[in-house]
Amino acid sequence: MDIRIFRSPKALSSAEVRQVPKQSVSADWKGASLSSSFDWTFVLDPSTLWFLANVPGQPDFDRNLQLGEFVEGLWERDVAEFFIRDRGGRYQEFNVSPAGAWWTVLLTSYRTRAEATLEPHVTAIEVSASEHGWSAVLGVARDDLSVALEAGSLIHVSGIAHKPVKQFLSSHPVPSIEPDFHYPNCFQPIEFATL
Repeated sequence: MDIRIFRSPKALSSAEVRQVPKQSVSADWKGASLSSSFDWTFVLDPSTLWFLANVPGQPDFDRNLQLGEFVEGLWERDVAEFFIRDRGGRYQEFNVSPAGAWWTVLLTSYRTRAEATLEPHVTAIEVSASEHGWSAVLGVARDDLSVALEAGSLIHVSGIAHKPVKQFLSSHPVPSIEPDFHYPNCFQPIEFATL
């Protein structure tokens, strides 16, 4: 499936992003049915790249983390992630947890980190949770993207849900291998659409 990115000519609020149509999958990496679908949407407005994810299952996260805290290793518990790869093969990973902590890194090739440390700014982070799932909205300043987001770029959307059982979620799983969200064949073309 192509990953849809909606373009908005005007700046949006997180509440407006929540109203944008979503894409989803209803099975995990190995094909097991999810209790509810794993949904996401992307919106690109004049200043912000917005990402919204709805992750099934009771959220599992470190309650000591703070909203907006920049923390590596969020994938050890529940997380929603996306990866943007440019035409040259560099890609940027973004993570957000049910606590609202987040993280990003630039990679020069498969699992190879760039030496430069990123200092991006988020314009918004919102999270909500229930016993059946959790939701996150992450707004990243477009000027802080380290890779091009354009025709020819590729995206992979993924997540990990730990309760009631651990499940690996992917917009394009490759079930013949163990879950690997960096695997090049997981990345899918971008389809731009206008809101």
